Amino acid sequence: MKRIIRYIGVPLASLAAVAVTAAPAFASSTPVSAVTPTQIAQLQSDINARITFLNTLSGRIQGSKTLTQSDAATLAGVVGSSSSGDIAAMQSLLASVPSITTEGQLHLTYETLYDNYRIYAVVGPQVDLTIAQDQILSISSELINLEPTLNSLIASNGNNPTATAAYDNLVTSAAQAQSTASGLGSYAVSLTPTIYNTDPTGTHTTITNDWQQLKGASANIKTARSDISTIMKNV
Repeated sequence: MKRIIRYIGVPLASLAAVAVTAAPAFASSTPVSAVTPTQIAQLQSDINARITFLNTLSGRIQGSKTLTQSDAATLAGVVGSSSSGDIAAMQSLLASVPSITTEGQLHLTYETLYDNYRIYAVVGPQVDLTIAQDQILSISSELINLEPTLNSLIASNGNNPTATAAYDNLVTSAAQAQSTASGLGSYAVSLTPTIYNTDPTGTHTTITNDWQQLKGASANIKTARSDISTIMKNV
């Protein structure tokens, strides 16, 4: 349960920052001048950075012990190296870079890189929000399932007032955490670049708000764990 507390605090700031990253503004007219080696190298670097990031996300998906089977399959499909996955798409895009000879082609490739995939603005939050949401749902369910055992333990030891108060708080905190995470629905796992491109500001706002909601749910989980400790010390 400690893992969820550490997990949520880390990506919130970083992902909220990258979520607002917008594609560079390209001229409406298509330049015909030749690209420079520096421009090609920069494009290759930008694509490789995304491949590295996607591999990191893939590791998080594989390492999660609380992702539902359905969510894990969806995220792996988005990120993965299969023909429809973003890793494969980035590798294909990278392979096409040596054939770029004009700035027009360069700009079109950048537009594809940003608009079609949104690796930082969409895929990162999609993976991390879903992992965090499923973690909270899993942990809160475990806490709720533990409640009858704790209640019986308190009763069998004379209904200590401190333990009873902690139990009541535990029930409230666990239920709130579960309700919050459940209330986010399937938004995170269902995110797509199209959703972002249609409403970048609204999508970013929702992502940020969802992180805040999960941060609050994480605090509820922490409180519930503290309540369990109090119960065990007073029975």
